Amino acid sequence: MSLTDCCSTGFKHEGTPDGTISTIGGLETYSVGAEYGWEKIVVIFTDIFGHKFLNNQLLADQLSKSGKFQVLIPDILEGDPIADFGSFDAKTWIPKHNHDRIKGIVDPFLKQIVEKEQPKAIYGIAHCFGAPQVFRQLTKDGYLTRGAVAHPSMVTKEDLEKVEKPLLISTGPDDAAFGRELRNQTIDILTEKDVIFQMDIFSGADHGYQVRGDITVPRIKYAKEKTTYDQVAFFSRL
Repeated sequence: MSLTDCCSTGFKHEGTPDGTISTIGGLETYSVGAEYGWEKIVVIFTDIFGHKFLNNQLLADQLSKSGKFQVLIPDILEGDPIADFGSFDAKTWIPKHNHDRIKGIVDPFLKQIVEKEQPKAIYGIAHCFGAPQVFRQLTKDGYLTRGAVAHPSMVTKEDLEKVEKPLLISTGPDDAAFGRELRNQTIDILTEKDVIFQMDIFSGADHGYQVRGDITVPRIKYAKEKTTYDQVAFFSRL
């Protein structure tokens, strides 16, 4: 399913990032949690706002502290993120950032990390636009050990049918980018394939809630925090 208008809107969060930006695996990357080493890595595949978006960086910080992971947000958008809410022109932007092209960026990034750092596990998290990259790295030969997506978009049946490794999906009940029919189809496909999976549906959670939600609203704040907790638990305890 394609991106919707809600993919380019949201609320800006407040805080000061703990991490730094440097070149890792050939890509400019926001990284946090270097003190936890390279044994277990979380890689975030972002929405259309990219690795320098403050909300994405603050979420990486939270994940790092909660799970004691080193968390990386590589620039999968080739220095061309959407600059601000409401400035998204899908007709011109999407063709420049198709997911086959992005996979060609992600594969060598992950390959370099595997070969250089030899981590025991690489976990992937994606939001909205980045979701297909998690699905594509959960294939038999993909680099990810386990994956999680929150309020995914651009989901295809073909990507779902190739998933072989554990997957956590977090969403709201009325998310136009991942509606009821597609959710049910996802459950059917993963169940038939006997893939380990978990799907959490948060009442009142709108699209983008984990990254761009209005956290002054109690149920949105709960959904955001519970999603983050579940991601850490899913990576830590399976």
